[in-house]
Amino acid sequence: MNVQKSIIALLALLFTLPLLAQESNTAQEKVNGIVARYLQENKVNELATYLQSLKTCPTKAVKVENIPNFCVVKAFRRNGQIADKDLNDQIGPIHLQIQAGAGKEAYAVVDRVSIFKALEYGLREKYKALYHTSSVAFNKENYVAFYNKYKDTWLKNDVKQLIKSYWVWPQNRNFDDLGAATINLMIFAKEAKLPVKEFMVIPRRVSRTFMEGAWDRAIKENERELFHTLKYHTMMYYLSENAKIDEGSAYIIMPEYALRGGMLSFLLIAGPGGTIPMEVKRGVTNLVHQCEEQVRKYQKCPGYHKEEIADAKKVCEKLKAQAIEHKVYIKNAEELRTEAKAKAQKKLQKEAETPIISRYIHF
Repeated sequence: MNVQKSIIALLALLFTLPLLAQESNTAQEKVNGIVARYLQENKVNELATYLQSLKTCPTKAVKVENIPNFCVVKAFRRNGQIADKDLNDQIGPIHLQIQAGAGKEAYAVVDRVSIFKALEYGLREKYKALYHTSSVAFNKENYVAFYNKYKDTWLKNDVKQLIKSYWVWPQNRNFDDLGAATINLMIFAKEAKLPVKEFMVIPRRVSRTFMEGAWDRAIKENERELFHTLKYHTMMYYLSENAKIDEGSAYIIMPEYALRGGMLSFLLIAGPGGTIPMEVKRGVTNLVHQCEEQVRKYQKCPGYHKEEIADAKKVCEKLKAQAIEHKVYIKNAEELRTEAKAKAQKKLQKEAETPIISRYIHF
């Protein structure tokens, strides 16, 4: 009798699969609403208890009676849930395998719910209720007040992550917009008494417009020191010993060396001691040597023409000349000897060309 009931339950479930699939978006919305309600009522600890009660999606086949209404992609953990995933990830239904006996396969469509998306939704709605404006419209006073509301709770890291990674960034991510947004983040950190360096977001590709956007925003907010801090760390990111350019074809790599050279005058800034850090000088010198090594590799590759090799050499020569001009190139012993020899020869040549005039003139 029990076997018959199980078969009937299984058949009923299989016939309802299309209906379950049609409701695949409702579970996330329901959890979003519950999270938002807890936050609206300032029940932060109760919210944690609720989130801890949510079960993660099974990784193995389950019995019919154990099929969940929905499951979460990743189990809740305090301090940093939002940082675990990207809010842009699409959360769709999963086909959960059911234990249907040997040689049989059956699946149920079950909603997957994202806790970090629910938290983002709830915190965004809470912000809107408090300040009657969108959370993505930067306002340093509101941001600081909102962070302070949760800084002594398990939500503090989630709030910081949302502000840093999702709320401040503009939809149209031009480099100048990114520069302005980075200054906004640094202003928030300064006002909230958080480490400013933690909120700097330096793009993976060096760009003059990024720095210009940051400068314009810093001037408007009278935060020149924050800009200088950003510029210093940007210099260290692109020009220090740890900075590298990945290997690749000349069409991809050589423009990167040219770009670094062109940005030297724009990025260089004295450190705390009033001089360019030695780490930067070594880094720029390494870039020059890496560029020259790349050219040697291209010379051995039969796929490049002489004109292409010549153009690559010019990039390295210009990079080196710019590094020397800005006094951030460290000459090796051989270069110093060659330079000293050239100076000595020039001096001898000058002396040879200078007419000898006696001090005493006799008539």
